[in-house]
Amino acid sequence: GVKRGDGRRWEYCIVAKAYEVSSGDNKSMGVIEICYLRNSGCRVVKINGHSKSDATVKAISRLGAAGWEAVGLFPSPLDEGRDVPFFKRPAR
Repeated sequence: GVKRGDGRRWEYCIVAKAYEVSSGDNKSMGVIEICYLRNSGCRVVKINGHSKSDATVKAISRLGAAGWEAVGLFPSPLDEGRDVPFFKRPAR
């Protein structure tokens, strides 16, 4: 017979946005928005850093520590025409 997967379920998230915002005194702060994909929609968590690259490092490190694995760049479900990093982990 044909084996149809191992029965595991997955959950997914994307790095939805990366941008910089002014924090006053001519300084800027990096922000990463992670979207956890749910049946009910997107649950957004913002991660701040000294710069966009610092925030990106923090976001990816936090995802890895929480068991998320990068699976590649795919078209964003939120922003047509843009590819974003997707992550997955076994559903909890």
